[in-house]
Amino acid sequence: MIHAERFKTRSEATKAEAAFKKLSRKKKEHYLQENKQKNVL
Repeated sequence: MIHAERFKTRSEATKAEAAFKKLSRKKKEHYLQENKQKNVL
């Protein structure tokens, strides 16, 4: 599973990464599906 987002600070990115890693696979897949268009780099 690969996902990328942009954040203003490294601190924000680290916090978001930690929160994302705590989600179940099902919740991660749901999040990615819901945010598919917003997070295109």
